[in-house]
Amino acid sequence: GLTVERDGGARLTGRLTTSNAAKAEAVEKVMRATEDGRPLGVRWEHSADGRHHDFTVEGITRGEKESTVELAWDGSPIGAARKGERSFTVPPRTSFELLEARAVQGDQRYIELRFSDILARQRLAGLITVRGRKDIRLSRHDNVVRIYTTGVWDGEETVIVAPQLRSAGGLRLGHTVRTTVTFDRLKPSVRFLGDRVILPSSRGLTLPMEAANLRSVVVEALQVFDSNVPQFLQVNDLDGSDDLRRVGRVVWRDEVELGMTPQQEGRWVRYGLDVTPLVTRHPGGLYRIRVRFRPKDILYPCPAGAPAFKLDLDGPADNQDDEEEASFWDSWEAFQGYSWRELYDNRFDPCHPGYYRTYGDHEPEATRNVLVSDIGIIAKRGAGRLFLAVTDLKTARPISGAGVEVLDYQQHPVATATTDGNGFVMVRPEHAPFLAVVRHGGQVGYLKLDPGSALSLSNFDVAGAEVPKGVRGFLYGDRGVWRPGDTMYLSFILFDPDRILPADHPVRLELRNPEDQLVTAVTRTKGIDGFYTFAVATAPDASTGSYHAVARVGDLSFSKLLKVETVRPNRLDIDLELDRPMITPDDPVVRGTL
Repeated sequence: GLTVERDGGARLTGRLTTSNAAKAEAVEKVMRATEDGRPLGVRWEHSADGRHHDFTVEGITRGEKESTVELAWDGSPIGAARKGERSFTVPPRTSFELLEARAVQGDQRYIELRFSDILARQRLAGLITVRGRKDIRLSRHDNVVRIYTTGVWDGEETVIVAPQLRSAGGLRLGHTVRTTVTFDRLKPSVRFLGDRVILPSSRGLTLPMEAANLRSVVVEALQVFDSNVPQFLQVNDLDGSDDLRRVGRVVWRDEVELGMTPQQEGRWVRYGLDVTPLVTRHPGGLYRIRVRFRPKDILYPCPAGAPAFKLDLDGPADNQDDEEEASFWDSWEAFQGYSWRELYDNRFDPCHPGYYRTYGDHEPEATRNVLVSDIGIIAKRGAGRLFLAVTDLKTARPISGAGVEVLDYQQHPVATATTDGNGFVMVRPEHAPFLAVVRHGGQVGYLKLDPGSALSLSNFDVAGAEVPKGVRGFLYGDRGVWRPGDTMYLSFILFDPDRILPADHPVRLELRNPEDQLVTAVTRTKGIDGFYTFAVATAPDASTGSYHAVARVGDLSFSKLLKVETVRPNRLDIDLELDRPMITPDDPVVRGTL
C-alpha cells in the first residue's frame, strides 16, 4: 500500500509471490513503475527460498494536484504468462482523506486503514470505531491505523471515521466516512509456537501449539535413533528434515481431541501437546513431530455440492513396511480422480481435497523437531584447541562429570574428555571437529562444530591480535614522556601459559633513538611471575623525539614508542598592572594591563 513519508513524499510497498523459486535478477525485470509517465525506482528484497519478493516503489512525489502511479508487470522474464497493470491514486498535499480500508487475514487478523497524510497526535478512541464493537484496540504508525479486537473478526465489518480526525499538517477529514471490509471465516489450521528444538524436562514435555476451527488432530512422530543422529546432522541442523527415512522411522501416531467449544470457533486457540507417552515408550534420539487433520476434524461450513472424499491418516505406526515412504505417498489414493491443476487451484478451499496437500504457499500441517535434553553446550574453537562449557538448562548451573565426545565428519571420535567441576573441558582434536556429543544422566546433547554453524561475529570487533608461537608480551613505562638524561624505568610482561620457554630464558631490551641508532641494550634472565624490569637512560644532550624500545624473546619481538622531549614546566611569567591596589564589593570593576 501507499505510505506517506514525513518529508512530504510517498512510497508504495507490495509483494510478488512465485509458485517456484525465481532468480532475483529475473524477478526485478518483471515490474516497472511510473508516476504520470515519469519512471520510478523499485527497490527489491528477496527471500532465501526465492519465492517471496518484496518491492518498494520510491521517489513518489505529492504536489498540488492529484497524480497517478502505474504498476505494470510482465512475467516473461521468469517464464510466467501473466501480464497486467494497476493504478494507484496519489492525493495532493492539500487534501486529507481515507485512501484504503482492508481486512488483513494473516496469522493475526486486523483492519488496516491508510490515510493520505500522517495523522496528528490526537486520541483516536471515539474518532475511529467499528459498528457494534466495543472490544477494539487502535494502533497507528504515520498514515496507517490498525484496528484489533479481542473477539473474532468474521464476515462484514463497518468502520466509521469521524470528521474531527486531523492530519499532522492540521487538515481535518471534514466528513464522516463509512466503509465496509469483509473477513473470510478463519480456515482450519494448526501451528506450533516458536521454533526451538531442545525441550528441557522442566517444561513437562509439553509442546505449545495453536489450532483454529479444529475438533481434533492426528499427531505422528518419526524417531531419529540416537546412534543415527550424527548421520542426520551431516546434512541437517537440529531443525532439518532431509533424508529422514535413512536415519529414522515413524514410531508413534495418535488422534488428539481438542475439545474446542463454540465460543472458541473462529479464532486461534492455544493447546499443550503432551509428548510424555512418546518419550516413555521410545526414549532417546531426536523426534520429528507432525500434526495434521482430516476433513472430518474441521469445524467449517461446506456448501452443498462440495466433493465428498475421505482422507485416512490412520494405520499402524510401528511397522516399517507399512510406513515406507509415508511422508510422500500416504493418502494419495484420496486424491485419485483429481488433476494436479484442480487440486492446486483449490488448495485454499477446506471443502476440497486440494486443501489437504502441501504446496509451496500452502502448508496444512505443522512440524517440529524435538530433542528432549537438559544439556546446554557452548563451544569456542581456537588454533588446535576446542573449549566447551556444559550447563544444566533447567538451573543454568555447570554440569561436572559429563562425558564429551568430539566426532569428525566421518563420525569417528577425534577427542574424548570429561567436564571438570565448573562444567569446562579443553580438548585437542586430532582432526577437524564436526560434532560434539555430551552425555550425562541418561541424556544427550549435540552441537555442530563446523565453520558454517558458528555464530556470526561480523558485527563485533573480535579481530584481536595473533599470538605467535603461543607467547605474548607487553612493554610499558612508568610515565608517558621523559627528558634527555632521565632514567626510564620500563617493565616487560611475558605470558607463556603453555611453558614453551625455559624459566631462565633471556629477555633482551634494546633502546633506539629517533635515527634508529642503538642507545643501549640490557639482558635479563630472571623475572618474577613473568615480570622483567629494566632501567635505561639517555644522555643529557640526547636528541628529542620518539625513541623505540624493543623487548626480544628469542626470535619474537615486542615494541613500544617512548617520547623524549625538552619540557620546561611552570616557566611562564605574567606581568599584570592594575589601576588600583584593592578591589571592593562597592566597586568590583578593575581595569588593568596584561
